Amino acid sequence: ALGLECRSDDQEVIELIQKLNDEATALTVTAERTFLHKMEGGCQVPIAGYATMQEDGQVSLTALVGSPDGKTILKDTVVGQDPVKVGEEVSERLLEKGAKEILDKVKRELDA
Repeated sequence: ALGLECRSDDQEVIELIQKLNDEATALTVTAERTFLHKMEGGCQVPIAGYATMQEDGQVSLTALVGSPDGKTILKDTVVGQDPVKVGEEVSERLLEKGAKEILDKVKRELDA
């Protein structure tokens, strides 16, 4: 995904860059970013999310949280119309499975 920015009052540029927007990419990236935000993910945290568009127009997000040694992998998939809700739901499911404990341990180790 590529992000473009412009001044909020520059209508001419806004109209030009809107033509470059790919709606499917925007929806899938929104689901992935919502998941990463809810999980407080960054480049030091063992999490992953991959969203795709289904033929029926729904967003499918598969996400995982793993222990650094790879012995524990928590994975889930959520499908839905609203990419924000999809990202939030997959986060909630992984947290219910124990993702918080894994991530808290990783953060403690990074802070040590």
